[in-house]
Amino acid sequence: MKKERIKNIVLTALVLCSLHLTGKIWLNETLWPDGYHFFAQLRENFSSLFAPAQSDSAPNLLFPSQMIAYTVKNSDHASYVVTTSNEYYDTVNDFCEETIKNALLQPAKSIVTVDETTWKNALFTNGMYIDYGSSIPSNVFCTFFGVGTQAEFSNITNNVRYVIITAEGSLVSDIAVYLRNTDGVCYKITTNEPKTALSTVLSHLNEYVTPNNRFSFFIGADTATSDMGEVLFNPYLLLTETETELPQIEAENPILQQDNGMSIAKLERLLQLCSMNPKTARRYTDADESMIFLQNQSTLKISPTGYVEYSAAAGRSGFALPEMQNSADIALGSIRFVYDVFEIFSEARAQLYMRDYTTDNTQSTISFDYNVNGMKVITDSAGAPAAIVHIQNGYVQKFSLHLRTYRLAESVTVIPSTYTAVDRMFTTIDTKEKNAIIENMFIGYYDNGRNGIKQPTWFMQLSGEDRLRTMAND
Repeated sequence: MKKERIKNIVLTALVLCSLHLTGKIWLNETLWPDGYHFFAQLRENFSSLFAPAQSDSAPNLLFPSQMIAYTVKNSDHASYVVTTSNEYYDTVNDFCEETIKNALLQPAKSIVTVDETTWKNALFTNGMYIDYGSSIPSNVFCTFFGVGTQAEFSNITNNVRYVIITAEGSLVSDIAVYLRNTDGVCYKITTNEPKTALSTVLSHLNEYVTPNNRFSFFIGADTATSDMGEVLFNPYLLLTETETELPQIEAENPILQQDNGMSIAKLERLLQLCSMNPKTARRYTDADESMIFLQNQSTLKISPTGYVEYSAAAGRSGFALPEMQNSADIALGSIRFVYDVFEIFSEARAQLYMRDYTTDNTQSTISFDYNVNGMKVITDSAGAPAAIVHIQNGYVQKFSLHLRTYRLAESVTVIPSTYTAVDRMFTTIDTKEKNAIIENMFIGYYDNGRNGIKQPTWFMQLSGEDRLRTMAND
């Protein structure tokens, strides 16, 4: 009897072990590298029913390339670049968004065209100056601020890039919002919003603004004094006279962070986003170990270096995004699509902003770059964006995304003043024949695609060039 009991216990243990090992084998998706793995997906789908609900917050649809607070301090012009590292960043950004939205809702009678002098004068007092980094179609700009086609301003100009928020006149004056397009045409919108909110925001930033930061036209750095060999600045570049201490960042490739290789479920989600059937798409691996999927004369490529690329064959339609009726819908759909692709591979929130948007009657191209701590991350010094979506006749014809994740590191880098940086970068540039005009200059991070620490540095773009020069490279 005792032997029978022991035998039953052993048999029960063996059966339980067998069931456990069988489950491990069935649910181990790495044993199914080339096919549809029913059990692994079933587990993931079942688990998702009980997973915590994911936040459905909208992505950063429009991120300021630069947001500058300016005022008068100690009888001198003083400015400060507001980044996400500042404790009041959210407060400032929320104020700017609400104020711009309020301005865009104003009737046509409140909108007037102003000249360059009036635009400059608006920067002499107190306010916020915002550069969105590229031209944004006006109807898209209005849609991003939640006012859409009801905004009179969307019919007045083709695009917007720069915004000034200021208050003029007496202490009881209302806020005025100036908007400027890439052709240099400026508009002023008078609002009924009292200047109290602007004064409160600027009071938060009073300890940070300094006369060491001033727009180039304040000091005549945008005007030549001779015909040969001078370095000139775009009038609205903020020039700094002192060093700045900024954090370093750590970059990673989320594809290489997959411990057991990329899951079948993730691949299927990506294929479905691109309107490919996971069960019927052909798959192979090329010499660079990139996974390539083919279906309906379209190609989807996932590289271990972090690139995701899709292209439809010439003459083919690609795939449609939801509700693409106009340029605003196309922009919104493209941004959400890029975020959806990113979130397949990383639990971290994508830190992307819209860099440019060009469109005509039949096609649109929207590009994106990363930002960290309110500063740009450049992934290609030749000018290529981190992500790009090309849409033709309402269908995505091509897209590419350089997958990167970033986090602030504990170490910092001391950044020299604008003038020191220019001196260093111009040591290899010949300016003897003509004046060199610096069209754009900013502090950001250069990511060469390798994981690890990236230091902040100055970037400079000369007029007529697409290339970004860096202090480190030049």
